[in-house]
Amino acid sequence: MEQLNALRYIYRKIGIFSEMAAKKKQKTNKVSAKRQDFKASKAHKPKREKTIWPAIETYGVSKRTSIILFAIMMVISFFLYVQTLPYEFVLDDQIVVSENSFVKQGISGINDLLLTESFVGYFGEQKDLIPGARYRPLSMITYAIEYRIFGGLNSRMNHLFNVILYGLCGWLVFLGLSQFFSRKKVWWLSIPFLATVIWMFHPVHIEVVANIKGRDEIMSLIFSMLSLLSAFAFYRWDSKKWLALISLIISFLLGLLSKETTLTFLAVIPTSLYFFRESSISKMLSVVSAIVVAFIAYLALRYIAVGYFFSGTEVTDVMNNPFVGMAFHERLATVFYVLLKYVGLSFVPYPLTHDYYPFQIPRVGWLNLWVIVSVVVHLLLAAFAAVKFKSRNLWAYIIFFYISTLSIASNIVVNVGTTMNERFLFTPSIAAALAIIWTLKSKIPEKTWKKYLMLSSTGLICIVFAIVAFQRIPVWENALTLNTAAVKVSTNSARSNSFMATAMFDEAKTTPNVNQARKKLLNEAMIYADRATKILPTYSNGNLMKAGIAAEIHKIDQKLPPLLKAFKEVAAVRPGLSFMHEYLVYIKNRSGGEPDLMKFLYETGYEMLILEKRDYQWGLKFLNYYYDVNPYDPKVTYAISQGYRFLGNETQAEYYLGKTLSLDPNFKI
Repeated sequence: MEQLNALRYIYRKIGIFSEMAAKKKQKTNKVSAKRQDFKASKAHKPKREKTIWPAIETYGVSKRTSIILFAIMMVISFFLYVQTLPYEFVLDDQIVVSENSFVKQGISGINDLLLTESFVGYFGEQKDLIPGARYRPLSMITYAIEYRIFGGLNSRMNHLFNVILYGLCGWLVFLGLSQFFSRKKVWWLSIPFLATVIWMFHPVHIEVVANIKGRDEIMSLIFSMLSLLSAFAFYRWDSKKWLALISLIISFLLGLLSKETTLTFLAVIPTSLYFFRESSISKMLSVVSAIVVAFIAYLALRYIAVGYFFSGTEVTDVMNNPFVGMAFHERLATVFYVLLKYVGLSFVPYPLTHDYYPFQIPRVGWLNLWVIVSVVVHLLLAAFAAVKFKSRNLWAYIIFFYISTLSIASNIVVNVGTTMNERFLFTPSIAAALAIIWTLKSKIPEKTWKKYLMLSSTGLICIVFAIVAFQRIPVWENALTLNTAAVKVSTNSARSNSFMATAMFDEAKTTPNVNQARKKLLNEAMIYADRATKILPTYSNGNLMKAGIAAEIHKIDQKLPPLLKAFKEVAAVRPGLSFMHEYLVYIKNRSGGEPDLMKFLYETGYEMLILEKRDYQWGLKFLNYYYDVNPYDPKVTYAISQGYRFLGNETQAEYYLGKTLSLDPNFKI
C-alpha cells in the first residue's frame, strides 16, 4: 500500500512537471511564432501603392456639356442680378467710372489708364492714399470702351456687363474644377457642377457683382481660371504645348492687370497640378516659369505707372490704414479676429455689410476669446494641410486653396488699406463650396437614393443663399439705400455713419423747396454725422458733414447758436476745415458783430485753440475774424498779441500789445 502511494506521488509530480514543461514550450513557441511573423512582415512589408491616375482624357467635359453649363451659369447670374441693371453708381464707382477723367475720354483715355496709378484719373494726380498704391487698369479700360460705345456714362450697361461676366466666371470655375475630378456620366451629379452652383448663389459675391467697381474681382478670377485651364492643357496637349504656355502667360498677365489677387494663383496652379496630375518636374518647371514671366511683365508695367514697387511711406489716415498706431502684435491679433469672421461668412453669410471700416472691426488683443479660437482653428487647418499634403488628400487641397487665395487680402504680410471686406472672399469661397459638397458626399451613405439626397441638399443650400441674396441685392440701388442698410449692421463704423449723413444731406438738397421736409432730413443726417465723429473724432469726412449740415440748417432757420455749437466741436479737432472758414466769413460779413458770433470766435480762437490746444496759427485765424469785425476791443487785441508771442513773433506780439494798451491803458495784462 505504501509502495502504491509512493508511485502515485511520483506520477503526480511527473505530471505537474510535464504540464509545466508543456506550458513553457507552448509559450516559447508563441514568442517564436511572433518573432517569425514580425520578421516575415518586415521582410515582406508591401511598399506604398503608387497613385493610379485616371487617363488624362477622362478629365474635363464634352463640348455639349460645356455649352449646357455655360447657359446654366448665365441663367443663374441673370436670375440673381438682373435687378441691378437700373441701379446707380455707388461707393468707389465714382473713382473708377463716373468721375474718372481717363474713363470719360473713352478709347483715347486707355493709354493714360495703362500708364498711371489707378486713382490719377479721379484725383488728377497720384496721391498714394492707400498703402502700396493701386494699379488695376484692365477693368477701367472696359469702362472706357463702354463709355465710347454707348456715347457716355451708362450705369445700366455697366451693370449688364458685370452680370454677363459673372456668368462667364461661373462657367470657368466649373471648367476649372472639372480638371480635378474625372468625368462622370451624369454631369449634374458631379462635384464640379454642384460646387459651382453653390458658389454662384453665394451671397458674399453680392458686392462684387452689384457694385460696378467689383468688376476687377470678376475679371481677376476669370483670367486666373483661364491660367489654371492653360496649365492643365499644357499637361494634356502633346503637339501644342507652346500654345498652352503662351495662353498661360497672357491670361496670368491680364489677371494681374485686373487685380493683384491673381498673384495667389502662383501657388494655386502648381499645387493643383501636383494634386490632380501625375508628377512631372519638367512640366511643372515650364508652367511655373511661364507664370513668373507674366509676373515680371506685370511688375515692369506697374513700376512704369506707379513709379515704385514699395513706397516706404506710411499712410496715416486711419480710413486707408486701419492699423495706424498699432504694434505688429496688436495688428496680428486683429487680423486673426477678422480671419475667424471670414470662416464664418464662408459658410453662414449673414449679416452682410459693405462697411467694415474703423471701428466696426474692433482693435483686439491676444486675450480676446475669438482671437484665441481663430489661432487654434487656423493652426489646426494649416497643420492638417501640411501633414496630408504629400498624400494628396482632397481636404488638404481645399484648405490650401482657401488659405492661399485669402492670404493676399489677410493683412498679415501686405496692408491692403482696410480691415475686412466681403469681396475678398470671392475666390476663397470656391473652397467653401467644395468643402460643402465634399462633406455631403462623404457623409451621405452609399444608397440608391444618395444622388437625390445630394441634389436636394444642394438645392436647399442654394434656396437659402438665394433668399439672403434677394434681401441684400436691392440695398445696392443707390447711396441712400446702401448706407441705410449699412448703418443697421455697421453701427460702429465712422465711415458708414458719415456716408449715411452724406446720403441724407444729398437727399435734402434735392428735395423740393419745402423747408420743413428738408430740415427734417438734415436733422436726421446730423444724428449720423455726430455718431461718426464720436466714433472717430478726427475723421475729416465726418467733420465736414457735421459742418455742412449745420450750415444748411442755419440757412433754413437762421438760428446762430446751433450752428456755432457744431462749428466749435469741429474746430476742436479739425480747425482748418476749409468749408467752416468759408461759412464763417459769410456769416461774419452778413451778421456783423453778432454777440454770439464774437463769443464763439474768442472762445474758440483764444481759450480753446491757443491756450488749451496750443494750435497758435489756427487760433489766430479765428481771432482775426473777430478783429475784422471789431478791431477796437482790447480783449481780442491782447489775445492776438499772446498768439504771436507763443509763435515766437515778438514784433507782431508787441504791436498788438501796444494797440491793447492804447485802447485801454488800464487793461490787466
